[in-house]
Amino acid sequence: MVDVTKLLELMSARMFHDLAGPIGAVDNSVDFIEDEDPVIREKAFNLIKSSANESIIRLKYFRQAYGNLNDNEVHANNIFDLVKEFIGNNKIKLDWKISTEMINTRIAKIILNFVIISLNSMIHGGVLRIELNDNILVINFEGENLILSDDMLILLKGETNHINLSSINIQIYYTGLILKDAKAKMRVNKTDRDIKFMVTC
Repeated sequence: MVDVTKLLELMSARMFHDLAGPIGAVDNSVDFIEDEDPVIREKAFNLIKSSANESIIRLKYFRQAYGNLNDNEVHANNIFDLVKEFIGNNKIKLDWKISTEMINTRIAKIILNFVIISLNSMIHGGVLRIELNDNILVINFEGENLILSDDMLILLKGETNHINLSSINIQIYYTGLILKDAKAKMRVNKTDRDIKFMVTC
């Protein structure tokens, strides 16, 4: 088990990295607001607006993915809206197959953290399928050149096997800890174009 302080350091570094882009874009655009060229001013305003919105979306998402969900159940539609917003204009198409109105908070956190993994794994786009039947959650990454090595799958089990943790792979290890905490059992089927995670909670 990784030291708690080390885990917090790496998770903080990862989250700050993900927030730095849109916040930095806002900061860089402020200097152009007073530019005499109306075209440049308009572009600056538009970039500030879109980047500020992106920052808000990420903060809302991270609060749910990493924070404490107080209730035992959450509305499935709320989680869907979070995921849809977070994916945004990415090349990933979301195939959401959860028909129940409410879902367990542990399952919700598992879904939210797997979505973060999908964005880092499916860099060339593809289809992210999320399906829930009773207590069986199926998450499927479909696409070309998926990035999820055998070492990452070890981390997803909440183990390290002397793998060096970094801000790049800490998200996967953290998700493994969530699975352990939920006492979930996971099976993984991996092919060249498909990685399917079957989680029983």
